[in-house]
Amino acid sequence: MISIRTRLIVLICLLITVIDILSCLFFFIHTKNAQETVFKKLGISLATMLAQDNEVGLALDHAQPAFLGTPIKRVQAFDRDKEIGYWRIANTQAVMVEEKATWCSIQSNEIPARDDSKSSDTPRINRIISSSGEIFYDFSVPVFERRTFSEESFATQILGEDKILAEKKLSILGFVQIGLSTRKLNEKIREVILYSIIPMGLGIIGGGIFITFFLTRYIVSPLKHMANVTLDIAGGNLSRTIDVRSGDEIGLLSMNFNQMTKSLEKSYADLKLEIVGHKHTEELLQYRLKIEELLAAISANFINLAPQEVDTEINRALKIIGEFGKVDRSYVFQYSDTERKKLDNTHEWCAEGIEPQIEKLKGLPVNHFPWGMEKLEQFESIHVPRVADMPESANAEKELQESQSVQSFVIVPMVYGGSLVGFLGFDSVRSEKTWTEEDIALLKMIGEIFVNTLERKRAEERIKHHVQRLTTLHTMDQALISSLDLHVILSIFLEQVTTKLGVDAASILLLNSQTQKLECAASHGFRPETIASLSVHGGKHHASRAMLERRIIYVSKMSGIKNSPQFAELLEGEKFIVYYGVPLITKGQVKGVLEIFHRSPLNPDHEWLGFLEAIGALAAIAIDNASLFEGMQRTQEELMIAYDVTIEGWSRALDLRDKETEGHSQRVAEVTVELAQAFGIKDEELMNIRRGALLHDIGKMAVPDYILLKPAPLTEEEWIIMRKHPEYAHQLLSPITYLRHALDIPYCHHERWDGSGYPQGLKGEQIPLAARIFAIIDVYDALSFIRPYRAAWQKDKVVEYIRLRSGILFDPKVVELFLKFLDI
Repeated sequence: MISIRTRLIVLICLLITVIDILSCLFFFIHTKNAQETVFKKLGISLATMLAQDNEVGLALDHAQPAFLGTPIKRVQAFDRDKEIGYWRIANTQAVMVEEKATWCSIQSNEIPARDDSKSSDTPRINRIISSSGEIFYDFSVPVFERRTFSEESFATQILGEDKILAEKKLSILGFVQIGLSTRKLNEKIREVILYSIIPMGLGIIGGGIFITFFLTRYIVSPLKHMANVTLDIAGGNLSRTIDVRSGDEIGLLSMNFNQMTKSLEKSYADLKLEIVGHKHTEELLQYRLKIEELLAAISANFINLAPQEVDTEINRALKIIGEFGKVDRSYVFQYSDTERKKLDNTHEWCAEGIEPQIEKLKGLPVNHFPWGMEKLEQFESIHVPRVADMPESANAEKELQESQSVQSFVIVPMVYGGSLVGFLGFDSVRSEKTWTEEDIALLKMIGEIFVNTLERKRAEERIKHHVQRLTTLHTMDQALISSLDLHVILSIFLEQVTTKLGVDAASILLLNSQTQKLECAASHGFRPETIASLSVHGGKHHASRAMLERRIIYVSKMSGIKNSPQFAELLEGEKFIVYYGVPLITKGQVKGVLEIFHRSPLNPDHEWLGFLEAIGALAAIAIDNASLFEGMQRTQEELMIAYDVTIEGWSRALDLRDKETEGHSQRVAEVTVELAQAFGIKDEELMNIRRGALLHDIGKMAVPDYILLKPAPLTEEEWIIMRKHPEYAHQLLSPITYLRHALDIPYCHHERWDGSGYPQGLKGEQIPLAARIFAIIDVYDALSFIRPYRAAWQKDKVVEYIRLRSGILFDPKVVELFLKFLDI
């Protein structure tokens, strides 16, 4: 091992050497730069002096080389060291004078020519290496035309302003080039190195040797002794001291070092303990940092998470924290019913090789685990490092854990709104494990993230269900508005009930007020053979109970019902488990019962039950409205029948009074309706046509009997009265709203196609179609039967009569259709 003394000596020597080299190098560079600067200033001065000579300007201006001899000699007089190797004077077109010294080895073609295109108005310096290796500096200065005196230029120079603004720029006449050799410059630099730099370096080296000796003698040796003692102390020997007797700083340092050694020996043990504590703290901080990073990552994943993605993300988070905590299983339990009596394992992650338990841990009764649930209800964490050591009061919990081969577990409560909603846990199956406070704190924070996310999911689902239920109620309300067909309304109701309440089947039983029997009015979700057994009678069936007690009847296990043959059939065929019976009450009267059936257990909340009651109330209103409409419709039909019977009675009375053949009005009415159907007239108009046909001669009631019953032909005055009977009919029937639409035939059946009829003299299609149809049938029937004043005509004669008057008395299209109707 190299001693500190040797290292210090080597370091000092190296330092002195470096300082010596750097000093010499700096002095050399400085001297060289200074000589080169002087050299360049000389070259520029010589070239400028020659360029500013008036004779040079005149020579270039008049192209007279003879004027250049004297200026060149004046310049050569300044070259005492014979450094000028060549000179060249040229105008802008050609070289006028070019000469070289006898010792100059540079060729003419090696001398650079001045380029006029590049800033030719400034001096230039070029470094040239000749073919022989000699170095020259070429100094090129432009020669300007002679200046003339200008008062403005003079004033500008006196005031110190910019000459460019005061003078007119002069044109260039040519260039002066002088080449200086670096021989003398190099000789001067060599003399500086030999007589200045080398002696200075040797002096520095000598001083360094002296300093090294002094440091070694009075500083390095004591320090070496101190270093040896320090090494012993570092090796654990704190009893060593430094024995240096001197009054300087090293002696004082030795005394202080000995005192420090004694103090160090005392605190060494404490320091080792402190180091161990710091290491543990650092590990704890790193672990907490990892926990914070883990929480941040998990929290970020749950931000703005869609409800349908919550379960997947919780399982993913369970995997992350399970692997971080190095456990075998991580899981979440939640209450599965609104009464908080059962627990479900809703989410789980298992390490590779660990059997999942989520399907086995459904519907766990809360009261079976009093020890654990009591702690969780008080928001306490449960930490069991060894399942075998659990207390006797926790036998149920112990059996459950042992059935899953769990050796250690930890559980933290999941709390929301001051109530327990579930718990989050870790299981260790392969080995026993103890969790730290940091682990439990991590679980609690993850549990808070989970419970907030789950509650947000439930809130969003509740909002969604509210919207769906409001939409359902709106759909049912629209069904009430758009239709009064009870069967259609109830079918829509039941379809919405099964879909929105999530049940398998539903039916509506209506109360027959005559038999007091509940009869099935509509059903949805049943097999066809089951529907027949839905009607019930008596008080043993739960539907009858719902009706009589006027409350919702709930049966959670239909298999326990033994006294109802109807339910037995439903159980055997449909396998239903859950039953709800909702009385349909409106205006204080029970209209029926809404029945709900489901093949698996239901856990409805208060909102679900409230929605069921709302649907029941809406169904009761629908049934009541339909019943009212049905009653009104039945009353209207009975009234219409009474009206028609009255009209038929009037028509028979008219036939008897007019002495016509019995049944005339009935015959023409029936035939008129049939012919109108052939014309495509709608059904609602056919009833008005029939009534008009029956009452076609109602106006004759105002005609005196002596005219109406006269056996002889009527006089002109009597005909005037007779022809007023259509007007009498209009006056009689128009005030009656019910018969106002039947006036076309009584008022217009005597109008003629050619306009010769009465009472209005209408022509062509101005005559109502019903009146045109009836006019032909009335004439046909009148001519075909006996009258008091003539015998009945033969059918052929009647047909011929009608055909001849087609287009005169009758509408040709109606005549054509009527003859086809008679198969002629």
